[in-house]
Amino acid sequence: MKKLKILLALVISLSLILGSILSVNAADEQITEIGIGIDDSVPKIEPKYISSCPNGSYHLMRGKGSGWVYYGAYPSKVLRLTGQAGQCENCKVVVITETNQFLYPSLPWGKYATWNPGYEVGIGVIMYTKSIGTITTVNDPFALGFKWK
Repeated sequence: MKKLKILLALVISLSLILGSILSVNAADEQITEIGIGIDDSVPKIEPKYISSCPNGSYHLMRGKGSGWVYYGAYPSKVLRLTGQAGQCENCKVVVITETNQFLYPSLPWGKYATWNPGYEVGIGVIMYTKSIGTITTVNDPFALGFKWK
């Protein structure tokens, strides 16, 4: 009977140790949630795709000053993002990022929005959209498609 109690205690101890090791490994993984839908209280989250410029391997971004992103169609007054605007010198895509990528390229973008007007925009960009994303790592495949100069 005493050997059975010792064996039972040993099995329980090993299972607790093994369980804590497995949970630590699972916690180390980064999980990204992707949802699609419109909710007036939060920006729409859309899947991200690996980005490359159709006119080259990277989007070569040039500064366009401050950027403001309003949620919804013009003339929405719901400001969701203020940040730094940049435009690809080749394909004309415009990106507004929460973190200034021209000054802090080693930081993640944070919230961002994109738009392709097909022409050169002026300094200071106002964007109306329901598509606002978030990038929380500098190794994000979408963000790696952009070079900020």
